[in-house]
Amino acid sequence: MLIFSPTSSSPVPQIKYDVFVSFRGSDIRKNFLSHVLEAFSRKKIVVFSDKKLRGGDEISELHTAIEKSLISLVIFSPNFASSHWCLDELVKIVECRANYGRILLPVFYQVEPSDVRHQNGSYRDAFAQHEQKYNLNKVLSWRYALKQSANMSGFDSSHFPDDAKLVEEIVQNVLTKLNQVDQGKSKGLIGIEKQILPIESLLHLESEDVRVLGIWGMPGIGKTTIAEEVFRRLRSKYESCYFMANVREESEGCRTNSLRLRKNLLSTLLEEEDLKDDMINGLPPLVKKRLSRMKVLIVLDDVKDAEQLEVLIGIVDWLGPGSRIIITTRDKQVLAGKFDDIYEVEPLDSAESFQLFNFYAFTKHEHLEMEYY
Repeated sequence: MLIFSPTSSSPVPQIKYDVFVSFRGSDIRKNFLSHVLEAFSRKKIVVFSDKKLRGGDEISELHTAIEKSLISLVIFSPNFASSHWCLDELVKIVECRANYGRILLPVFYQVEPSDVRHQNGSYRDAFAQHEQKYNLNKVLSWRYALKQSANMSGFDSSHFPDDAKLVEEIVQNVLTKLNQVDQGKSKGLIGIEKQILPIESLLHLESEDVRVLGIWGMPGIGKTTIAEEVFRRLRSKYESCYFMANVREESEGCRTNSLRLRKNLLSTLLEEEDLKDDMINGLPPLVKKRLSRMKVLIVLDDVKDAEQLEVLIGIVDWLGPGSRIIITTRDKQVLAGKFDDIYEVEPLDSAESFQLFNFYAFTKHEHLEMEYY
């Protein structure tokens, strides 16, 4: 029996993408796939999706992308098995699951899982041709990868009333898996939970009001890490999200730089790359109307002064119900004004400090995963 054995000696590639999508283009590119990718984009899920003709050097790039993706979404459709490109991709995905613990999420779109598992129906016809063209080991590796994938929990399109509901369930499942991984990472941040819980309480997430929260503390105490963790945990609850890092440095010098950052913010929220310059200071009624219908999450990290802040959060009155803005700063005076609540970051207590010292002093890790927030 063919098996993929883990190669523990090889380093685990760093994650670059949330999801890699494997699919048969001629079956679903112009319909189902486009809806999936659009839904991922709305939720700010970082996706690698090959939309080009495959050949030559592109194969190695695809395999690298698979290695660097946390989740591989494999969409099995009637003609998936007829493509040796798709089958080679699937073998790589199954290998990465075995070697690196990556997640494989199968979707059976207009095809029976049993046909994929046992290569029946159109899959049997495809393999009848493959056996005439390719060596036995390659064909066996394809069959094994199909069987392994079909044995995993996934989504069967025949169990959903329409594609819209299927896409919704896929996206929610992916978000759940991403959140679980993020929460696992936060366990290595000493003292993070005692900061996150009161911040979430101050945000009043159940309220439909638009709320602005300030986070302040001395330089190096962990404001950015805390804000990043809050952003990771909450982003799936919002239609559009934006984390603006290093506002202090990026807008240094003049008001023009702050206006440039505001343009980037609006472009991201509205998903319009070519936002006109004349929209920066005064937005047209239609744009305001669009913003007022959107529930958004915005984080502005390391804001220096009130002028920067005024330029960047001047849109607060136009945001939709339930929206949240979080600002971090080292200067509490910056937070005077339009803030509903202010949170002061607490330093590590003696027990947490001792835990941090012990970890770095006595624990040998090739990749240190625990750090001071």
